[in-house]
Amino acid sequence: MRISGWGQDGPYRRRPGFGSLIEGMSGFAAINGFPDREPVLPPMYLADGIAGLFGASAALIALREVEKNGGRGQVIDLPLLDPLFAMLGPQAAAYRLTGQAQAAHRQPLDQHRAAQRYRWQDGLYVALSASTQKMAERPCARSGGPS
Repeated sequence: MRISGWGQDGPYRRRPGFGSLIEGMSGFAAINGFPDREPVLPPMYLADGIAGLFGASAALIALREVEKNGGRGQVIDLPLLDPLFAMLGPQAAAYRLTGQAQAAHRQPLDQHRAAQRYRWQDGLYVALSASTQKMAERPCARSGGPS
């Protein structure tokens, strides 16, 4: 298995590839943070960790091929960029189609979906995520807040 920054071919193949470079180049840093500040890199090894998970999955699939069909060994070549880029989902496709990057934001993307962190009465934080209005109303009703 090979995990490299940019892969074995292509224009960046000879460039150094580190997680922080990948997090910037993928567009992740640009959509993370606040709209009125600089891009924010994650405080952990995000690109490396996601690539490791994708690599482990690829290795298991290759082993299954050997087990099930008597296949021979396979080369798994995984650039760090590809899994992180895949995790961005529709943002990457939208950029490709429009040339416009999604702006950084710290608010829910739509009014009916709560996906934020909230300071609780004891000073600690709770993270809530709801994909429907009804899901968002339940914790509000239980906490005594507006529903």
